[in-house]
Amino acid sequence: METVMYKVLIIEENPEIRNRIQGLIDWEHQGFQIIAAISNGIVGRAIMERQKPDIIMLSMSSIYLGGLGFIESIENIGFPFSIIQMYTKTNTLINCKDYIINTNLSLCRHNLNRQDLIRTLTAAAADISKYKEDVFQIAENQPMKVQRNNAILKILSGIDAEKYGKLEKRFFFGFQNVYLTVILIYPATGRSTFEKRLHHQLSNIVWSVLSQTDCGEVFFTKSECMGAVIRFSKSDNRHTRLLFFSLTASKICEAIKSQIGIDAVCILPDESHELGGLHKAFHDANEMEPYRYFMPDAGVITQSYIASHSISVSFDEIDICVRKLSDAIGMLRYEDLGGIFAQLYLSQIKSSMDTSVLQYARDCLQTLYTSFIDELSVEPDTDSLRSAAEQCPTVEQECFTVKSYFASLIQKASEKKENLHPVIRKATNFITRYYADDLTLDGVAAHVNVSAVHLSRLFRRELRVTFTEYLTSVRVEQAKRLMMLSDDRIADVAALIGYRDKKYFSRVFKKSTGVSPSVYRSGK
Repeated sequence: METVMYKVLIIEENPEIRNRIQGLIDWEHQGFQIIAAISNGIVGRAIMERQKPDIIMLSMSSIYLGGLGFIESIENIGFPFSIIQMYTKTNTLINCKDYIINTNLSLCRHNLNRQDLIRTLTAAAADISKYKEDVFQIAENQPMKVQRNNAILKILSGIDAEKYGKLEKRFFFGFQNVYLTVILIYPATGRSTFEKRLHHQLSNIVWSVLSQTDCGEVFFTKSECMGAVIRFSKSDNRHTRLLFFSLTASKICEAIKSQIGIDAVCILPDESHELGGLHKAFHDANEMEPYRYFMPDAGVITQSYIASHSISVSFDEIDICVRKLSDAIGMLRYEDLGGIFAQLYLSQIKSSMDTSVLQYARDCLQTLYTSFIDELSVEPDTDSLRSAAEQCPTVEQECFTVKSYFASLIQKASEKKENLHPVIRKATNFITRYYADDLTLDGVAAHVNVSAVHLSRLFRRELRVTFTEYLTSVRVEQAKRLMMLSDDRIADVAALIGYRDKKYFSRVFKKSTGVSPSVYRSGK
């Protein structure tokens, strides 16, 4: 089975200490995964709700909701976690809270070393592991006993049936001479299924559905989902089996919704197996889990459903949308964002059901966002747009989140531009829109109804650059984005931004950036 990876959230306001913590050890090799390293507890609280970390490394000196304030803010978070307090000599360590597994673990922020970090993380992981194992025990009045659940998990892991004990073989008596499959059930609760009340409710609901036809067993994995092993007679054909399994999954979703008001997604592989091959169905179901992101309202997700509802989307189509977004930001056209993001996320990414398309789009959007942050000299909302995108559980939520980042960017840029002289605002808007044309100082001056001399003076006074320097900077920034977001030839990029001579463009680009276009692209 896969090695358990403990999710770690780092909250440390000092960027040097934050970077040192991340680089001090090989986290994955030690069995840990950093889900985020951030500067304040306000963002940390939101990340906790979405990512459910096992361990929190908390600076007791953070100005924004740090120390005791952060610990008190997460009292009702609803899932188990352990805290490592990072202190200085002036900090006071906080006593344990009953909703935290262990707050007695601590590290000195300014004297970190590899051995102490590994030792403390290992202790925190041991605490959280023991807690989850205790909570995972199913109460005696539940339809399925702990031993039965453990036996099911054994066979789902692929352990040879010959190695089962007598008790485990007895549990699987009803699984002989039938076809079997696995349904993974994900309740859309925003909470952990380790919560005892929800654990018992879901178990009873699913068991009641299966009992109607005596067709299977409930099991729990140590994750955010539960599952069911479903059996069906060997005498029926494959189509009939799949229809029965699909109807059972639909009944489970409907029962969860009607009885406790929670939406659920059931993941069901197309193929069924005999007992010895059941682990293959479990593997297939887990491989399909990422598709919940694209289809949170699908109810039942099968491999055939995915194949019939997905369409092919090329990276070129993503590039076109990103270029439209680039133009909209350059012109500060907030009203265009809705249509662009609907096309990108809801028409292209969602329809593709392709994680490679999603990752490519995220790369392009992060690159575009960073380039405009630098060009417009505004403060970003958070350290990483991509990090915020990856924390979204559905494509619709990511669309809204990423759109809000770019909307904020346009708002900040607009506020900054409001301080400029009206003539300069009009001139720079015109240049942003028509930078690829053969623009001259006289031509732009005529457009804004002032003399060329006056416009030249305004550029120097308001922007501290000449007209030509400003036009060149707009073209070079656009060239950077085109080279980062596409594979267009250098000559084509030059033509797209208003330079007909490739050699002249290369000289201008190098003078502005210090490197040639080809060198810049190779290091993008």
